[in-house]
Amino acid sequence: MVQSQETGMYYATTHNASVTSTFDEKTCQSLIGHEMPGKVVKVKCEPYEYALPTTGELVTLNSRWVYMPEEATEEQIVFEEKVERPLAF
Repeated sequence: MVQSQETGMYYATTHNASVTSTFDEKTCQSLIGHEMPGKVVKVKCEPYEYALPTTGELVTLNSRWVYMPEEATEEQIVFEEKVERPLAF
C-alpha cells in the first residue's frame, strides 16, 4: 500500500520494470506469464513528474523500479546503469 502525497489516501500498487530485448513480438507474446529469476528494486533518480493513470493527479517522483538479475547486486544496478529518462511504470 502506498499513501498519496496529495490526498493522504492509501492505494494498492505493483512494482513493474521494463526490460529491453531483441525479441520479436511473437517471442515476447510467448513469454507472457513466465517469471525471470531476480527481483524488481527501487533506485533513486533525478526527480520527475508522473501523472497517475487513474486520477490524472500529478506527482513528483525521485525513484524508479528496475529489474535486478539474481547474480547482480543493487550497487551494480545503481552505478553501472546510466538512464537519461526514468522508466515508465
